[in-house]
This record gives sequence, C-alpha cells and structure tokens, in this order.
Amino acid sequence: MAIDGTQHYQSLGEHEEFSVAKEKGERWLSQVTKGAHRAPSRGTVRDALSSYIRHLRSICRRSTAWDAGQRFRLTAGHTSAFGRVKLQDARREDFEAWRNGLRKGRQPRSVNRQVRAVVVGLNFVLASTGYCYSITAAETTAGFTTATLNTDYVYYDARRYLIDMTGATDSTTAMNMAHSMGVPIHYPAGSVKFTHITMACGGILGDGMWTTSFSSTDLSTANTITVNGNSTNNCSPTFSNFNLTYTGTKTGGYAFMMQPTSGTAQIEGTRFLSVLTQNSYSSVYFAQSFGFGIVASEFSGCINTCIYVANTVNGDNGDSSIVGGVISGQSGATGIHYVSSGGLKITGVKFLGGAYGILLDWNSTTNSSDLIISGSSIEGQSTAGIAAQRQAGNTTTFGNLVVTGTEFEPLTGSYAFYTDDTSGFLHQVVFSNNVVGGDSSSYGIYVDYVTNGSFFGNAMAAGGGGVAITLGTHNTGVNLDIADNQVQANSYGTISSGVFIPIASLPVCNSGNNVGMRQVINNGIASPTYLQTVSTTGSSTRKVFCDGSGSWLYE
Repeated sequence: MAIDGTQHYQSLGEHEEFSVAKEKGERWLSQVTKGAHRAPSRGTVRDALSSYIRHLRSICRRSTAWDAGQRFRLTAGHTSAFGRVKLQDARREDFEAWRNGLRKGRQPRSVNRQVRAVVVGLNFVLASTGYCYSITAAETTAGFTTATLNTDYVYYDARRYLIDMTGATDSTTAMNMAHSMGVPIHYPAGSVKFTHITMACGGILGDGMWTTSFSSTDLSTANTITVNGNSTNNCSPTFSNFNLTYTGTKTGGYAFMMQPTSGTAQIEGTRFLSVLTQNSYSSVYFAQSFGFGIVASEFSGCINTCIYVANTVNGDNGDSSIVGGVISGQSGATGIHYVSSGGLKITGVKFLGGAYGILLDWNSTTNSSDLIISGSSIEGQSTAGIAAQRQAGNTTTFGNLVVTGTEFEPLTGSYAFYTDDTSGFLHQVVFSNNVVGGDSSSYGIYVDYVTNGSFFGNAMAAGGGGVAITLGTHNTGVNLDIADNQVQANSYGTISSGVFIPIASLPVCNSGNNVGMRQVINNGIASPTYLQTVSTTGSSTRKVFCDGSGSWLYE
C-alpha cells in the first residue's frame, strides 16, 4: 500500500524480500542498542517493525511473530512508501495517509486490525530503543538547543518544545519559539496556560475540541493569537480541534487576529475546524484575509463581536464560508460583523443572543456581492437577526443578499430582517422560504432603499403587537406579494405597512423593466377579469403583475 492509496497485492507465500528486510532490521536494532547510552535511531518504519518481530521470536512467540509479519508485509512491505519513511522524518500526515490508504477494498474492522498491529510494533520499538529526533535547522533558527528540546518527541509535537501540557506552568515563551517556525504545532490532549502568542503562519492542531485546552491569563486589550503573515499570499494557517478560554473577563482584543505585518499582504485560506472559544471579548478578526473557511466551530459568549470581516486591502477578493457550528453573543454583541470582503456563504449555523446575528455594515473601497445565508437559525437578538446598512460617507454598493430556509426568533422590539439605508446601496435581495417567529411585539421584515428584491414564501407568526411586513417608500423594483407570505392570523398587531400600493406608485413595466414582477394595489377595481389591464381606480385590494408589454395586468 503506497502513501497515495495505490494497492500492491503480494501473495503471502513469498518470504524472501521480507526476510531480507528483517535481517536489516536486526542489524539496525543491534546498532542502536549497543553501548552504555542509547544511540539516535535512523531506521525506517519497516526496519522498526522487523525488529519487533525479532523480539517476539526471542521470547518464543513464533506464531504471533509469523502473524505480525504477514500483516506488516501487506501493509508496510518493501513496496510501501510508508514502510520506507525514516522514523525521525515521519509526521502525522504520513501515518494518516497510510491508514486512509488501507481503507480501499477493506472493511473497517479489517483496517483497524492492520493498524493496531503496526501501532503495537512501533510503540514497542520506540519504548525499547529510545528514539531521538535530532535538532533541525529551523529549530536552531527559532532559538532552540538540545537543552530546550525533548528529542524523544517527533517534530512539531508541542511536548518536544517543552510546552507544559499539564497547564501547571506558563508556556508563552516556548509557544512563541515553536510557532516562529511558521508550521502547525500539534498539541495532544491536555491543558496549556499562556498569555498571548504571535506566529507568521502555521497554526494549532489539537486532539479534540474538549480534550486539548488553552487558557489565556492575559485579560488586557491585546490579541491572544496573532497571525502576521508575510509579504506574499501564501500563508494558509489551520486551527483545529481545541478550545480557548480565559481566566477572567477580557477587556478588549481578539482571540484570533489574522493580519499580516505588510500593508499589502493578505492571508489566504485560513481554516478553523472544530474550534471553541469561550467568553472572548471578540473571537476572530479577518483583516487582510480572504478565502477563509470555518467548519463545525463554536464562538460562545462573545462580549463585543464573534467574527469581524474587513479586508482593507481588497474588499472584493475571494469567497469565504462558515458551515455548521454555533455563534453566540452576550448582550449588545454582534455575531458576524461583515464590513468588506468578497462573498460569504453561511450554512447551517445557529446564532444565539446579542444585538445582531449578522450585520452587513458595508464600508469597502470597491463594490462587492454575495452574502448567502441558508439553513440557519437566528434567535434571541435584541436589534435584528439580520440587518444591512452602509457606513456614512461610503459610496460603493453591495449586491446579492440572499436569505433562505432560515428560522428567526427576534426579541421584543427586534426585527428578523431589516434593511434601511438612505443611499440605496443594496441591490438584488432575496428573502424566501424562511420561518419567522418572535416574542411579543417583535417585527418581521422591514425593507427600504432596496433595488430589485423578492420576498416570498415565508411563514410568519409572532407573539402579537409588531408588524409582520413593512415595505418602505424608497424601494425600486421590489416584488413583495403579501399573499405569498403566510402570516398567522392575530400573531402580529399589524400584518403589513406599505405593502399595498396605489396604482400611481406601480413601477415602470416594459420589456426591459420589471418583467414578471408581482405587486398588490390598494385601489383596484372591484371585479377585474384575468389579464385585464390595470387602469381605472377603485377601492379594492388586488394582485397585479407586469407582463413586459408596457402594462400591469390583474391576476
């Protein structure tokens, strides 16, 4: 089995190559166990496994040795790239690629048996022969010496750099040195105490959201983990499988600051995978960043902002995504504060509490588009679940704001969806197939200063007292049919405001404008026929549509 997953089939009856490998392993074992001190080992994976077989034979476990030999020959034999890897060079990726390659054509139980056999063999050899991973040039450059390393651990293991995984002592200095190499550092299950650190790139790889824990004692306004990038767009840090908490109340700063030192550099492709932050002042700031991805992570109890997106270098660069997980804020907080960047897709995320779930607060130097929100739950906000506005003095526009398949539960006096900006920067807005609930006197949809929008297929039911749908007087090309939105009777104090318009306010209808748009007029005739031209006024509420011929027609 090669690292790339290619299968090499060999019969179990051929023993010659394996015997040769075993003899080499025996010579290697003899070399590394001579003398009063254990020598650094330089053997391959296959050499180590051969030595394990020799040990089994030496204690008269010949049947076990033969069985292990057949397994090793199939999974790490002479044709296996994994078998040829030197142990001092082996990394976690090598072992994972080898394990994943075994899955082709095998049942999970079979794969587990093969993996367990190899793990037992390697663990025995590591424990018996005292492997030593010599210091590298990168470690020397970072300031490490043999006195400040534990060479029993593989490269980029936190324990190699004397980082205290018990949390008893502060590990800030060792962490900064380790992360100065610009590679991801693996932190096994345990606890780490520190203040704040900086890295050029790299990242943090834990063993689980609840098993690898970091606790920061710095409660100042300083950022906790800063990635300062480099002069080119080739830094893609990864943070996965750990949690970050604080020993008290943080007074400012971000848990993760993604901002290169260079004024024109950008960090591309940052990944957060199963990461938890708790009670940070603010969690993540994507400054000079694009193409980030956040998956199955939780930003809990943010005091100010959970995720802040503001690419000050290029406000229309790359698409980013947030998939799954939870974003929850304390009173007055904002879940996602989106100021400038390329597109952002949000799928399957639960937003809880705070003032805003998502705030589009546009302030880019260039036009941009695509904020797509789907399959999410936005609950308990005091101002708005989703709000869109543009900062004072900005002149750029934003298009394609789409919200679909999402549940809203705004608090009293709050809106589920709110757009209002006197400059009319927002265009192409779709709010469809959502479920809007809420507390007593909460509001549903408020739309004004939008160019080209559709609001349909929403189910709305609140505690009573608020307005279900409000359509302002400054929209252009907005298609909103009250009949297409199911509003539960008596669930709102007012069903709509500004939704029904007079015939004189119908927008232009011709082959180039508003074809297919539907509106509701409040001064139609009493008994129109289907497709009758809208002309004379009356006192009835009627649905009409634009057929592109120059006339509005009754449905």
